[in-house]
Amino acid sequence: MTDVNPPKDLLLGTAGWERPGWAARYYPDGMPADWRLDYYANDCDCVLLTPEDWRSLDVERFVGQLNELPPTFRCFVQLPGGTAPGDVAFLRRLDAQRVVLLVDHVDA
Repeated sequence: MTDVNPPKDLLLGTAGWERPGWAARYYPDGMPADWRLDYYANDCDCVLLTPEDWRSLDVERFVGQLNELPPTFRCFVQLPGGTAPGDVAFLRRLDAQRVVLLVDHVDA
């Protein structure tokens, strides 16, 4: 199936998909937490993950979820200065086509 929609110049998204109060107001009752990113991706084109967000994720689960989303979905990952070795291992698992790294400065 081909995407016949014109390219987007604007992406709609939020910081994270697990916001206080969303479980009761945004997500359907009884929806498993593992399905929330997929549900969120029906309404949004991208998500911003702060270091606190992505460091708390189960890497294998997140990578699997990200790979099941539409190919146009983007994940903006905010990097802190002085990235730790464990952070680098997480970042290497991410799909470079779907993820945009946000940095304050270049860190060798």
